[in-house]
Amino acid sequence: MIRFVDNTNYTRSFATSEIVEIGEAKSRAGRHGSWHEAKLRDGTHVSIYPDTVAELSDPVVAVIPATAGYSTASAGRCLNGETWSWRETVIAWRIRASGDVEPVTIRGIETGDCAVELPSGEVWSALDEAHYDNFAAFEKAQLEKAGATKEADHG
Repeated sequence: MIRFVDNTNYTRSFATSEIVEIGEAKSRAGRHGSWHEAKLRDGTHVSIYPDTVAELSDPVVAVIPATAGYSTASAGRCLNGETWSWRETVIAWRIRASGDVEPVTIRGIETGDCAVELPSGEVWSALDEAHYDNFAAFEKAQLEKAGATKEADHG
């Protein structure tokens, strides 16, 4: 659970316990992304990022060690056409209040949609909502999808 956050321009840090209200997401013309206005206990208003709001509204309630054999899986294509793929061993699972489960690897936490290779060798991809028999099948599907995306972008 996060205890301190920064505003969107990183000029102020404050305790999450100081937040009394968080507004709806807003965006500014000509700026990438969105932000939320948060009201603090002292009446000050600060801008915070949506991922901070998500973290505050769905806190981590437990972290449990992973049993052997789980990995995150990823594959894709670079802008220059080169392909890449990798697996990272899952060392723990982060459980949120909502029941969402996020894999933790040596590099950190995989937030959002990612693929997980099971001890059986099968791969479940939350992003695709698809099940693959093995990593090779997952990799092939991801590279085909990335190739189609690249062609559509440059087509």
